[in-house]
Amino acid sequence: MSARFQPVSASVAFMCASAFLAACNSNPTHTSEAAAEFALQADPEAAKADDAAKAEDAAKTDDAAPGAAAAAGDAPARALPDVPAPTAAQRTAGISDLPAEACDPPILMQVGSTVAFVFERPDPMSKPIARMGEGAAVDVVGKARFVRMETGAPMHEGFPGETPPTWVKIRVRSTEGWMPARSLIGVLPLALDSRGLAAERAALVGVDLSKDVRNAWDAIPGTPQLSEANYEAADAVLADAADPHDLRMPGRDAFTHGPDMLKGLPEVRTTVAQLSKVIDGRAGKVRAAATELKMPPYDKNAPGNLKEALKVGIGPKAAAWKMVNALEYLWFNSRFLTPVEERVIGRECLAALIGSRQVLPQDDPAVRYVTWVLGRVAAQSTTPMPAFGLAVAVVRDDASREAEALPGGPVMVTTGLLRALRNEHELATVMGQMVADSESLVGVSAAYAARADRLNAVLQVFELQAAGALEAVVEEYLIEVPEDHTEQAVFDGRDRLLNAASERYVEIMRGTVAELRAANERQREYAARRGAMLVRAAGWTPVDVSAAMAGGTSEDTAGAGTASGGAAPAGGAAANEPARAPRANTGPRWTRFMQELDRDRAAAEEAAKPKAAPKAKPMAKPAAKPRPAPKAAPKSAPKRAPASAQPDGARPSR
Repeated sequence: MSARFQPVSASVAFMCASAFLAACNSNPTHTSEAAAEFALQADPEAAKADDAAKAEDAAKTDDAAPGAAAAAGDAPARALPDVPAPTAAQRTAGISDLPAEACDPPILMQVGSTVAFVFERPDPMSKPIARMGEGAAVDVVGKARFVRMETGAPMHEGFPGETPPTWVKIRVRSTEGWMPARSLIGVLPLALDSRGLAAERAALVGVDLSKDVRNAWDAIPGTPQLSEANYEAADAVLADAADPHDLRMPGRDAFTHGPDMLKGLPEVRTTVAQLSKVIDGRAGKVRAAATELKMPPYDKNAPGNLKEALKVGIGPKAAAWKMVNALEYLWFNSRFLTPVEERVIGRECLAALIGSRQVLPQDDPAVRYVTWVLGRVAAQSTTPMPAFGLAVAVVRDDASREAEALPGGPVMVTTGLLRALRNEHELATVMGQMVADSESLVGVSAAYAARADRLNAVLQVFELQAAGALEAVVEEYLIEVPEDHTEQAVFDGRDRLLNAASERYVEIMRGTVAELRAANERQREYAARRGAMLVRAAGWTPVDVSAAMAGGTSEDTAGAGTASGGAAPAGGAAANEPARAPRANTGPRWTRFMQELDRDRAAAEEAAKPKAAPKAKPMAKPAAKPRPAPKAAPKSAPKRAPASAQPDGARPSR
């Protein structure tokens, strides 16, 4: 389990970020004004620019664009009659009986998740009718399914209050439907992410970063890599999550991909550039003000500080050195985390937690089963994509019992923990705690504890370097340095920013992983309570799995729930505390799940065996050569008779 409340200094940053995202939508009639006023408190110049933008754009309207009515007056909320009352399962998950209400005028927001889907009803099991990519703009025209969160719950919502909505009705041109509320984010927060600010800085020197198109989970070229991290395995998991292809329908086979109901869905493309002039102009001005650095005036006799003075003396060189120091100091200011930075942290944490271990393929039946259970639980929650669950990485490690919910949505679980569980109820309980951690953003909390408030500025350095614009941007800010020192100052400034960004990047990622692994009793208790609500709503009986997660075994005591691997009735007990563990069952799904894990382990062990060198084939004996036939004895010449014996008168031949 994770978690992970940060020290006081980081806690302040986390509270600011939470309040900021809440302020983005606290007043539906003045959404952008509230966001700008709160978010830019640390940027006075940006706040001034935003105030000027309000006066300048007050008369501008565009009724055809999303958000055109954002400047209209307050109006009493009216109910939406077409939304049915919550079901028993939804009430179990904390959904109140408050009626759905209309937003008049509409609230302008943008998609903050990698992808968002529009449904016919505020129900993840209803028919999907459209999909939208990150950054797409929508008008929120209604809110529904208000959730009751316990007092002091460590979480924040885009729509604040004691009972925030979990679903919102959106309208884009001719498309109208329902979307999970957490898929959306305010316009100005998205304008101030690291990519937007880097693009604004690059535009100062004539470089267009909009041509550099990457997938949401792709790494920025040039970012450091943690030595122990397994990026290849992490990227394979995230690639599957970035483009969900099937709904986690309760009735389908839990071990295979479901029917591709998302194929052929129309994609609604509405970007920031297509918004009303009011919003587009103000977002640009806020970006421009947020990227402005107030460099100290040039002083040819300034020594900087004593240590530097001893190095470079007093004069133009010392003044240039002081300007470089100021650039580094002013660049790495503190900013809230947006979904862009959360995904960067999530990828690094997942790669680091996997380490040298292997990950089961995403199409492995065991992984599909864990994803199926997680998806059914997540469908009862406020996560951005409840119909599709979260990205699951099943790590092959029977000796470890780990489960972590990471920033941006990934969930990591080891085969050792899965084998320690005894039935589907226990697996659902573990997944419920992971969803509760994801809801309450414990990964983001851990990141703030590791000073991730500096990550926005860090990523800007790598974005500009990858685009070949960093030197030009540094030169733009060091414009007051004398010409004969400019080249060296720009070289020093670029190196200082790159070195500082690399050091901070590694510190943030390693620190976040350490915070995630540090247990926190308060968060663990909250995750157990909230997870139990979601598990009951999904149809299982929550049980106490603390012993299994800690490395022990739970008592085999009888408890509520079925013993066939199926789901328990949704009504269940009213209490949200986990029950005692049901007896281990051998239901068909659970039995097959264990068989799949055994099959995978056997295959891994077989693959790990050293392959014996093939035996050398014995050399074939050469075929015996046929013996040559014995040579016939040469015919001897006839012996001559002795002369005495020859006939008379005969002479011997010469």
